[in-house]
Amino acid sequence: MPAPRRTPPAVAPPTAPAEAPRADAGKAQGSIAIPRGEPESTLVDEGETLEDVALRVYGSREAVETLRQANRAFAARRGPIRSGSMLWTPAR
Repeated sequence: MPAPRRTPPAVAPPTAPAEAPRADAGKAQGSIAIPRGEPESTLVDEGETLEDVALRVYGSREAVETLRQANRAFAARRGPIRSGSMLWTPAR
C-alpha cells in the first residue's frame, strides 16, 4: 500500500506586505507577529518557471533548489508552471 500523500495546509495568499515591528507593537490589540524563518508562499505569475520564481523571491536563479525541495510536486518541472499555482517559499 503506497504511503499517503502529504500536502501543505491551505493558506490564503498574503494581502499586504508585512510591516516592520514598532516599538509599541506589544501594546497593539489583535496584531500577530510572524517569526522569521516561517514558511511563506507565493503565487506563480503567467509564464513563470521555478527559476523565474527563485529570481523574483530570492534574487537569484540558483535558489531554484530551495524551491524544488519545498515544492516536491513541481521538482521535475522544467517549463512554465500553471498561473496561480501556490509555491512554498521557505527562508534560505
